[in-house]
Amino acid sequence: MNSILTNNEMDQKYQELNRLKYVFPYSYKISKNNQHLYVLGVQHTFDPKNHQLKTVKKYWDEFLKETKKKNCIVLVEGGKRPNIDDIDEAVRKHAEGGFIANLATKENIETYSPEPDEKYEVNQLVKKFSKEEIMYYYFARTVAQWHRLMQKPNIKEYIEGFMKRDKEITGWNDFDFSFENFIKLHDKFHDHPFDPDNYKCFYDDSNPSYSKVSAGSSLVRDKHILSEIKKLWRKGKNIFIVYGSGHAIKLEKALKELK
Repeated sequence: MNSILTNNEMDQKYQELNRLKYVFPYSYKISKNNQHLYVLGVQHTFDPKNHQLKTVKKYWDEFLKETKKKNCIVLVEGGKRPNIDDIDEAVRKHAEGGFIANLATKENIETYSPEPDEKYEVNQLVKKFSKEEIMYYYFARTVAQWHRLMQKPNIKEYIEGFMKRDKEITGWNDFDFSFENFIKLHDKFHDHPFDPDNYKCFYDDSNPSYSKVSAGSSLVRDKHILSEIKKLWRKGKNIFIVYGSGHAIKLEKALKELK
């Protein structure tokens, strides 16, 4: 797994892309013996009008033409998405994952989310970090996601839905999953008070370049994602991947070594 880039290497790549004024999604293609893998690394969006989706659609059409729709599979980040007929609504509810799930369903192509079991991820993280650090990271990640929504529900209700699920996954009955406790944790870990409108704070707290917990989570996920892609590749699958740009960048070297 040494071919997975470190966070420092990923940051260097982002700096290079910024200097070049690169227009995302970050994309690359791997073809061997008439087998194809397309990777689209997006900057997450819930906006149906985001320019990245047109690019995803362009590469999708190319992928379908090149593979003749044979032995294909689509990989999406963060869990399998339900099919929503209205593609704009699919994006508003499920971001770019909803977009590609809509396109794949129309072609009767399977979608799959190659993510590790969430309990496994937590059990790996708890070897290095405290429960407070881990759960605050999940909280910050969810607040950052809430900021990206086009139609924002009540933030407390939105967060509590995710925290209820996390409590069930972890089985940590000795941890306080209340919204009020996460505000206390925020104030404990920062030198400024909790402000739900401070997007930069929660973006940084959920970014592997700034958060050790996020970096640990990212590594656990990237190792598993790479393992799953390799399994599919060995089965001869043509693979179309839509993931966050960081994952696409960190896995590029390893994926280009596929045999």
